[in-house]
Amino acid sequence: MRKGERLRKRAEEQGRGNDDEVQEEQAEERACFCRPWLNWQAQETSWILFDKYHPGYFGKVGMQYFHKLRNKFYCPIVNIDKLWSLIPQEVKDKASPENAPLIDVTQYGYFKVLGKGVLPASQPIFLKTKLVSKVAEKRKGNRKERRRWEN
Repeated sequence: MRKGERLRKRAEEQGRGNDDEVQEEQAEERACFCRPWLNWQAQETSWILFDKYHPGYFGKVGMQYFHKLRNKFYCPIVNIDKLWSLIPQEVKDKASPENAPLIDVTQYGYFKVLGKGVLPASQPIFLKTKLVSKVAEKRKGNRKERRRWEN
């Protein structure tokens, strides 16, 4: 007697059919839950839970930015550690603690200053920019007496 044959015969005797037929029926039952167009419950009742635990299940949802013009969002960045390299060499030579150079980052094509790196501690500067990140603000706040910033 093969393995499981006794159980198959018993199932047939009881009128349950063999295991292959039962497995096919179960597969058909499961298949209807796997098809998204038949999954009405997800769309009707438990949308919040589906969105919470399966983000992206329903594809694109929400509002578009209609006619998004990229030039509104153009904002090139520069870090603090690169600011000193923007100044020409003759201006660096003339710079002193009493004579602080003005760095206008918009002249060099940057709009926003980020806070990575450090500047020379002995040299104050004037900085003219459109936007400053929180970290750059924090770094400038620590050395308020040495650096003067303009926005």
